[in-house]
Amino acid sequence: MTAGFFVLTGSLLGILLHPGFLAVPTFFGAGLLFAGITNACGLAMTLARMPWNQRGGEPVKSCSV
Repeated sequence: MTAGFFVLTGSLLGILLHPGFLAVPTFFGAGLLFAGITNACGLAMTLARMPWNQRGGEPVKSCSV
């Protein structure tokens, strides 16, 4: 959804405001093409390394005094 949003927004801004905004959908298109050809998605690899996607140990039990 995010990539699609940026492609749509960049395209509309490029058509309506300034052609320089067409660099946004070009960037995302090139990234998606690279990911498809090489089977290596940089965004997926980055998200997989985020702390909330890591398996943790046992939850820490708090001490009540």
